[in-house]
This record gives sequence, C-alpha cells and structure tokens, in this order.
Amino acid sequence: MSAENPRDSSLLQSVDNALRLIETLQKNGPMGITELSKDLRLSKSTVHRLLSTLENRNYVTQNDQNSKYMLGLKWVGIGSSVLQQQKLLQIIHPYLKQLSETYNETAYLSVLNGEQMTFVDKVLSKSAIIMDMPLGSNLQPYCSAGGKVLLSHQSPESLSAILKKTVFQKYTKNTITDISSLQEELQRVRIQGYAIDNEEFETGLICYAAPIRRYSGEVIASISLSGPAPRMERRKQELITGIMQTATEISRTLGYQDA
Repeated sequence: MSAENPRDSSLLQSVDNALRLIETLQKNGPMGITELSKDLRLSKSTVHRLLSTLENRNYVTQNDQNSKYMLGLKWVGIGSSVLQQQKLLQIIHPYLKQLSETYNETAYLSVLNGEQMTFVDKVLSKSAIIMDMPLGSNLQPYCSAGGKVLLSHQSPESLSAILKKTVFQKYTKNTITDISSLQEELQRVRIQGYAIDNEEFETGLICYAAPIRRYSGEVIASISLSGPAPRMERRKQELITGIMQTATEISRTLGYQDA
C-alpha cells in the first residue's frame, strides 16, 4: 500500500505526513526532496508542498548551497519549552502527592490548552470511589473547577476569544450553559481565589481548585481535589483551605511573591 493512502481513518493524513517528514529530518539530518520522497514513499509534489508549508512557519529551512532541507531554529524554542514544562512537573508533583495523601482525595494539575483544559499530572486517592481522568485528556473549562480558575485569570481579549469558540453543553442540571452566567462565576472565582465544580460535569462529583502562579504573577496552572459529593461537601472548607495553601506554596517555590 502506498504511504499516501490513509492507513487509519482517525488520522489526518497531511498532518501525519508532515510529522513523519519532521522525524525523518531529525533522524537523518539535511535531505533533498528526492531523498525525502523515497524515504517517506510520498510523491515529490507532496513532499514539496509539505516542505513549503513547514518552511513558511520556520519549522524547516533550506540550505542555499545544496538545496537540502533541515530542521529550523524554531525547534530550539519548542524544545526549551518542553524541558521547562517537564521541570515544572517535577517541582509540582511532590506537592500534588502530599495534597492527595493529606485529604485522601484525587489531586490534579491542569493547564489551559487552547480552548480546553488538559490534565497534565495527577495523584489518585486510595479510596474505593474516586474520579480518574486520564493524563492528557481534555475537558471543557467552563464545567470544571480547574478550568474556571484558568479562565478567570485570562486577559479580557483571550477570554473573549475562548468563549467565542466555546459550545456550551449541559452535562448535568448544574452545568453553566451561557456566557453571562459564566462571566459572573469567573468574577467570583477571581475575588475568592478558588473555584468549585458543583456536580457541573458529572452528577455526584465535586471538585475544588486554586491557581498556581509563576514569579511574574501569571497563572500558569490549577491544582485541584476531586471526589464524591458527600465526602467533598462534608469537608468543603477544610479541602478548599488545603488546596489554596498548597497552591500558594507551589507559587512561592516558583518565585511568586504575593502581596
């Protein structure tokens, strides 16, 4: 079968081809269009289109002397960002573990990823009944405590752009389903310093979250505890206080000095 034919209906073939091209250049170094065409089993015209697009975005560059293509300097910045994020996870994980063990509830670290909230780290509760979201999975931020924390600290321009692309879905009877109500909720979150998911994504589950700040004061992540509604409601203030204290400790470790 030709490599240009779809191998999996779930793949966007042009993206898959571009990624294979990038991986090939990373492995082999500078290559010409003919070499890439043979290696990837793609037509020269397809390779040329991919290279032109990547070059336009500075992901590849062409050597004027031999016309071969190589990875562009943009990957240096991307690599640096990945390393910084990995370092960030290493710093925060012990706090996440301590928070989960102290209250015996599942703790999550989440970040805003475009219009979605992404779970990037977690420590599961040892209780029989737990909430377990896979790492890397996304959730609409408007119906999650961590997401509301992250939305509440976006600039007006960024928040407006996100909300314009948001399609509100009513997961439970408590789900916020309109922009006006969400904006009121986000204002409360900013003022009180924490957010609550009161069975807004899944009936029977409650989540509390607080913001993590970098040295500049920018909110870069949220930390949260999730669990069954009866357990969470019974210890509401205790859990919120613990989450906020942990978020403050992490932020200070990252260099943030609160007023």
